Amino acid sequence: MTIGAHRRILTARQVVVVGSAPDADLVVRDGPATWARIRYGTAWTVAVTPPDATLWIDGKQVEPVGSQQRLLAWFESAEPAVVEIRTDGARLQFVVQLVAQDAVTSPSPACASPSSTVPAMGPSHLSTAGAEARAGETRLIDGGLVTIGRAGGGAEVELPDVDLAAEHAAVRRRGDRVVVRDLNHGTGTFVDGQPVLRATLEPGRVFVVGHYEFRVEPNGALCWRMLPIPAPLFVSGLTVAIRRANRRGGFVVIRDITFALRGGGLLAVIGPSGAGKSTLCTALLGEATITDGQAELAGHRLPSANGLNPNLVSFVPQDSEAFGELTVGETLAYAARLRLPSDLPAAERRGQITAVLERLQLTTTAMVRISDLSGGQRRRVAIALELLTRPLLLMLDEPTSGLDEGMDRQLMTDLAAVADEGCVVVVVTHATTHLDLCTAVLALSTPPVRAGEERSPAHAGFFGTPSQLLPSFAAGSVADVMDALRIGEIGASQDTPVLHASTSSKSGSNSAGTGNPRAIPWARAFAVNVKRETLRMTRRRGSLVGLTIVGPAVAAGIAAAVNVNGFSAAPDGPNPDLGVSLSIITIFLAFLAMALSLTSLVGDLKVVQREQRWGVRPFSVVFARAVSRGVPALIQAAVASGTFVAFRGTPGHALPIVPAALGVFIVLAALTLASMAFGLLIGALVTSVEQAVGMMSAFLGVMVILSGLVIRLGNAAGSATALSLAAYVVPTRWAVAGLSAFVDAPGISALPPDALWTHDTAHFLLPVFVLVGLAAGALVAAVGILPRTIRATR
Repeated sequence: MTIGAHRRILTARQVVVVGSAPDADLVVRDGPATWARIRYGTAWTVAVTPPDATLWIDGKQVEPVGSQQRLLAWFESAEPAVVEIRTDGARLQFVVQLVAQDAVTSPSPACASPSSTVPAMGPSHLSTAGAEARAGETRLIDGGLVTIGRAGGGAEVELPDVDLAAEHAAVRRRGDRVVVRDLNHGTGTFVDGQPVLRATLEPGRVFVVGHYEFRVEPNGALCWRMLPIPAPLFVSGLTVAIRRANRRGGFVVIRDITFALRGGGLLAVIGPSGAGKSTLCTALLGEATITDGQAELAGHRLPSANGLNPNLVSFVPQDSEAFGELTVGETLAYAARLRLPSDLPAAERRGQITAVLERLQLTTTAMVRISDLSGGQRRRVAIALELLTRPLLLMLDEPTSGLDEGMDRQLMTDLAAVADEGCVVVVVTHATTHLDLCTAVLALSTPPVRAGEERSPAHAGFFGTPSQLLPSFAAGSVADVMDALRIGEIGASQDTPVLHASTSSKSGSNSAGTGNPRAIPWARAFAVNVKRETLRMTRRRGSLVGLTIVGPAVAAGIAAAVNVNGFSAAPDGPNPDLGVSLSIITIFLAFLAMALSLTSLVGDLKVVQREQRWGVRPFSVVFARAVSRGVPALIQAAVASGTFVAFRGTPGHALPIVPAALGVFIVLAALTLASMAFGLLIGALVTSVEQAVGMMSAFLGVMVILSGLVIRLGNAAGSATALSLAAYVVPTRWAVAGLSAFVDAPGISALPPDALWTHDTAHFLLPVFVLVGLAAGALVAAVGILPRTIRATR
């Protein structure tokens, strides 16, 4: 950089302030205290500071960009460029030119840092100001262990990134290779886009922790750099297919999409309905099949190869939901516990949450329940959840759908500000009123459908700035542009950049990752989910009391009312109403227990899908709900058994191995736990609450018929044998058997004999163990089925 007769070499590790203030890095005599800031992001960038200034490059005026009308210039050519900044009363002129890396004393190209500190991105970039980034440094690894972690945590390599744990990962040299191991405290260690517990890397291989990229060098060195902010996004020749129901193969939705955002910004993706706008986002997430072309973010392939972790690529779907029982603050707090390192100090975690609330104008709603928010406020909460982890890329599907024009403008303004501060934002939208707030527009065009033919894939009809959109189609309004896109027209030729694959996006063949890859440790996700689900249930006091206390008490009361002898023989002979009591209690409790958990998965499917993208595994989701519903299920059994015994006394012929009332409770507790687990299984199988209710109703009918009280099962012969075998997976069958064996139903009633009702300890304990086994089996099945159900809803 040359100003007058003075020449100065700038390195990629510097942020240089030019101004007349004495504390500026480059002090000039006249003009504003700060003329410009010069830094390296995806390229060398000059950002003009005075709001009334104009910027000229080689005699051509530069137009402001973004909603904040910032004056920015990027330099990637080796040719010298004359930069001139003008204000009303002063002018500054200087020359910039890129020089060879070996011309200055700086890190090797493999370790060159794009930035020396994390830029202040409002709510997302916290706890880094003034910290020493140490990016672009090199560390020789001998035979010892080198730990990587958050600044101030005591690791050998400390980096100012709140997404890192105090000790996040460990590296050890093995010959000419390096073994990297995730320490399971932070947000994961990623190799080739996959979270690993342990991986062996050859020289030239790359792994990512937080916002930092580490490269293994041939001499046993480990060098690192911060991922560039804003991150360049390149998409070249992208062709995407999706699966179709009842059809073989995939259907190509979009073809040959190419665009580039070199300096970040806000990109609006527009086009007719069904053009594949949302499919573009799901493809970058890895949820649709890319059949050709490629995409890169910060030099890493999306969504596979060296793809980035879920903390760096975020997505807000159109129908994003949150738990209505929680407040905005609680929603963000639980998300922070899931997504940020477990050892992050509570004060820093609260600081992240507070800043996000401020950034999206949600501070006044922090104590308001999600269910009481407006549609626009809920959209902001969904965006806030993704900004907690400082994503490099934020994609949103129809974020302004259903909002009035004022709310639309406000939300787009906020998204533009997020983009201006360093995050690449891609917005799929039908609302085109405020496209002027965007940095660029990508319009998808759909060829007309001919009779008897399938619709052809959509393609790029336009890519450029918002001001170029109408002239490109010679249109008078955006509505005219949409009409043109609907019949497959393409706008006037634009300069569409071509993607040049970076070396870091080439995945090696010997990563040798081992262990169970995961982004969020299952134990932490399980604990957070249990606490959150318990809080949600306590907030629904009315339904909780009805299901756990009132319902079981009513069932037991009815059973006691119709059977004056309880679980004992009648004074003058067999108990004629024992079967009725057993049927009422077992069927009613099975229904109430399933109702506890039936909608806890299918009703939360969108939230579960979002958190699956974060790295929360199905095991944590299902078993956390089982635990949080398991306690109410046990209360149901206690209330029912206690109420019945209170009205009709303890069984007179009960087995003496446990107190009589306790024996009844044990069987009913096993029944409610098994039924609760079956409710979760049903919820994992279906995609709507209506389907869940229908399936539960059918299963309840089966439980009535195969309980052993309606038709004979235990001593069945002929065709009834098949029913006897089928009844082995029905909870009420085993609950009736356990109670009958415990109270000696064959001896105190006139019920038909059943082999499972034998009055001994073995036939009492067997149903209890089987019910527990059925509960475990249902939960394991739900864990395996839930991911398939989520995929079916995409």
